[in-house]
Amino acid sequence: DGDGTTEVGVYSDGLWYLDVNGDGAWDGGDADVHYPNFGKGVSQPCSTVAKSLHLGPEITIGLHEYTRKDLEDHSFRITSRENYTIKNASGTILATINAGEQTRVKYLNDKNHTFRIYKSVTPEITVTDELYFDIADGDGIFEIKKPDMDYATYRGKIKLRYSNNNSVKRIWVINELPLEQYVWGMGEITGTGPMEYNRVMTTSYRTYGYWKILYSTKYAIEGFDVNATPGNQLYRGYDWEKRYPRIRKAAEDTRGRIVTHAGDVAITPYSSWTDGRTRNPSEVGWSTSFFPHCTSVNDPYGDYNGNYWNNSPHMSTEKLMAAGNHMVGLSAHGALTLAHDKNWDWKKILNYYFHNIAITSIY
Repeated sequence: DGDGTTEVGVYSDGLWYLDVNGDGAWDGGDADVHYPNFGKGVSQPCSTVAKSLHLGPEITIGLHEYTRKDLEDHSFRITSRENYTIKNASGTILATINAGEQTRVKYLNDKNHTFRIYKSVTPEITVTDELYFDIADGDGIFEIKKPDMDYATYRGKIKLRYSNNNSVKRIWVINELPLEQYVWGMGEITGTGPMEYNRVMTTSYRTYGYWKILYSTKYAIEGFDVNATPGNQLYRGYDWEKRYPRIRKAAEDTRGRIVTHAGDVAITPYSSWTDGRTRNPSEVGWSTSFFPHCTSVNDPYGDYNGNYWNNSPHMSTEKLMAAGNHMVGLSAHGALTLAHDKNWDWKKILNYYFHNIAITSIY
């Protein structure tokens, strides 16, 4: 406040505590103050901002699931080109594994939900409920060996977690990594289109992921924020990032930027095609309270049957919707047309499809 004394503040359990009198201690009363509702949904405590200065907050993604019998009969296999650690749910290191050594895990199917860890460790280790793998010296890549997985390499941490959701007992494979790296591996596009279009899409992916981190509880009992399927956002990890590097370039160009409305995170729904206009949420049975920024706009640019695309045969509105095109919010092919044919930049495109929004930097 200009008096030459440095005041400090801490954030704990949703409250900001500020050392107003600058004595380095919490005095309470009129000397120091706390704020229970300081900031909005896009606000973060200072420690989190510092930690996520470059790559953003951590997001957890449910990659795939095993039944208990699957993991009794067939082992989960993981390796890395870097040294890595195996930890239990509390973060205690159980073992440090040399680069290139494969670890195998099976489920023992007992009352304690025990995992058996072997091959890379002697003697074998058992752990209950949850374990995770972490690169020993920072950033690195894990490779998961599973015959039916098309995409098997991932940045960040890999977790195995037992889940009992409404009596459906299963084991989830979960990837935890910074939000930016999640966007780098987004499988919804290949990044081969115009860079302005790619920037539109990476900003939308980041916004959706950040909203999931802050507000979504759908998968809380399973232990993650979002799953890797098209029902959320299609995520394919490091394999996809490496194959299509322009996605990462677009993400780096828009790093930390999300769409906001009235000072809070705005969910950014998108679909591939429209029939010439986007929809108000109420037209497709969605709650308008979550999507006040989504209003119907003319969309000749993303019209499946329109002049810009000239698809044949034509598809009715009913067939387009049955194919997964809800037509609320962003029209992906419309955005592609506006970037390619009209030379619109990414911010102008987002402002066309979403109403009264701002582009906000969160880190």
